[in-house]
Amino acid sequence: GIGEINPCLLIDLNAMLIGWRKELATQNALLESKFQLSELQVEPHRVSYGQWEAEKIIFCDGTDGFENPNFQLLPYAGNKGEVIIASIPDLPRNNIYKQGINLVPWKEDLWWIGSNYEWDYQDLDPSQAFREKVEQQLKHWLKLPYAIVDHQAAVRPANMERRPFVGLHPVHSSIGVFNGMGTKGCSLSPYFGHQFTQHLLLDTPLNPLADVQRFKKILSR
Repeated sequence: GIGEINPCLLIDLNAMLIGWRKELATQNALLESKFQLSELQVEPHRVSYGQWEAEKIIFCDGTDGFENPNFQLLPYAGNKGEVIIASIPDLPRNNIYKQGINLVPWKEDLWWIGSNYEWDYQDLDPSQAFREKVEQQLKHWLKLPYAIVDHQAAVRPANMERRPFVGLHPVHSSIGVFNGMGTKGCSLSPYFGHQFTQHLLLDTPLNPLADVQRFKKILSR
């Protein structure tokens, strides 16, 4: 069978982050350096770090959050994903194709092909098994010549509940977390980012399914 979903888009995160960094830099709102957690001073109603002082600090630290002592008791679970970048010059670029794997038009004649979801992994390297799986599927249903030009792997900051961690620490209210978005980070992050901002500024409630207060007992140890 065949179906069509319209619209369906790919976000080029690398390009977006480069552009966003430039925009923040023009507003003097970006400091790029290695964050040293040991230098963070936390008080009941404020935090300080070097010359900087603020009412709160929000940790949006992705997989590094697994080791953040303020939130490491949360049920994080890294999820490894891989992607193949292939050149397929003759494949029409007005569609995203899905048949066991996803073929998404990227740039020029390149296609983003993936991905997989691996909860139990030994390393962060691209695997031969995934490459062979992609090649087997392409040979099965793609009747056009192609060439693999890149193979990448990364770990998603997922969690056992498959629900985000958003909100302020139940004991240290000057510390917050924004993490655990997993495979849906591109769609969940803007949604919960806006919700968290409204919560901080206007004290509007967070979605209880995402509110980190649901782990109050664990984080209060």
